[in-house]
Amino acid sequence: MKITVLMENESMIGLEREHGLSLLIESKHCVILLDAGKSKKVTENAYKLNVDLTNADFAVLSHGHYDHADGFEAVLEECPHLKVFAHEKIRGEYYSMRDGTKRYIGVNQQLLERFKDNFIFVNSSQEIAEGVFLLMHEENDYRAMAEHACLYRKKGDTIELDDFSHEMSLVIREEEGLFVFNSCAHVGVGNVIKEVKHAFKGENIAAFVGGFHFLGREPGKCSYTQEEVIELGKQLVCSGVQRIYTGHCAGEEGILWLREVMKDKVKEMHAGYELT
Repeated sequence: MKITVLMENESMIGLEREHGLSLLIESKHCVILLDAGKSKKVTENAYKLNVDLTNADFAVLSHGHYDHADGFEAVLEECPHLKVFAHEKIRGEYYSMRDGTKRYIGVNQQLLERFKDNFIFVNSSQEIAEGVFLLMHEENDYRAMAEHACLYRKKGDTIELDDFSHEMSLVIREEEGLFVFNSCAHVGVGNVIKEVKHAFKGENIAAFVGGFHFLGREPGKCSYTQEEVIELGKQLVCSGVQRIYTGHCAGEEGILWLREVMKDKVKEMHAGYELT
């Protein structure tokens, strides 16, 4: 498997960067674009990296936030036949209240209307290609994570803590084991891994790739204590996850604490990196 980081908060020299994430995943069966950042910078980086996005067999939108979705406008202009799998609830209204004021962070609804024929909406876990699975996370109460992250959704006429039912994981089965992708893991990486192990009983998890969403109310600071992050690291070690590739919403502080337990199993990823 080869993973090219097309967009991330930080980048290699000469590449664009923004608060967002986009990965091109080349597995043994297919090529998948996971998320598209928040602007046309993702296509600019693809050009600079000699990545032909038209080679993608399909795309996946991990959840309903603009910094993963809105770059699809530029991508779909270049790849008008590309299909994008997404949870049907990405069409909801989502907000951040990190600074005490309500800020819309949902998907640009004009994007969904303009490219409505490109989106394939799903609401249940399923295999979408040989060895490629979408795993939903709707069974448990994740409001504690939403409170840490200061993330909300509109339900009827009220604003309440997000339940992250619009978020899903991409799981790819390779010879080495399962590769689990969850761009922000708002429901908690520990919960993601637990649910993957339940859905794929007895299978080894070769790697987790994505964000940890340690960031919360205070900019740049981990919203969890050092003890809580270290405990998560111990859980991940016990679960058998062999490698972690993270960035975007994890934050330097949280990554440092995670490395106290997982050592060099934890790698950071930035725009321009190629992971094999």
